[in-house]
Amino acid sequence: MTMGDTPQAPNKAKLSFLRSMQMVTWAFFGLRSRSAAKDDFSQTNPVAIVVAGIIGAALFIFGCISVVNLVLSK
Repeated sequence: MTMGDTPQAPNKAKLSFLRSMQMVTWAFFGLRSRSAAKDDFSQTNPVAIVVAGIIGAALFIFGCISVVNLVLSK
């Protein structure tokens, strides 16, 4: 490495948080292929996946409670 060289950036950039949310959503429905899921897991931050999973679970529970309240209010 010479003085002007900089270290090479990783080939695959880290996925954004929205990408992590999309990945968790596909996992909830079970519609992601195994090879694509492995690629996603290798490229993303585990903390982002955990946070996205918690947010997804909270939204799912809120949606279920909302549907039950809607049905019972009639």
